[in-house]
Amino acid sequence: TVDSLGWQGLQNGTRNGQWVCDRVLNTATPGQIVLLHVGGHPQDGSTLDSDALDCIIDGLQAKGYGFVNLRDVVG
Repeated sequence: TVDSLGWQGLQNGTRNGQWVCDRVLNTATPGQIVLLHVGGHPQDGSTLDSDALDCIIDGLQAKGYGFVNLRDVVG
């Protein structure tokens, strides 16, 4: 239900891991699915989702959220 948009890369330096983390945490709702991407951006080499992952996990846990495997949710 939220796309991190990390796959879009640095966007001329206007985005970083903290931007991705804030995007996810600011939209946190019960049952939310967070779409993250593996790998680096093909042009700028950034790995924003990976850079943001610790912040996202810590931030969601601090808000009382937990994590499940998507396979367990959709059957």
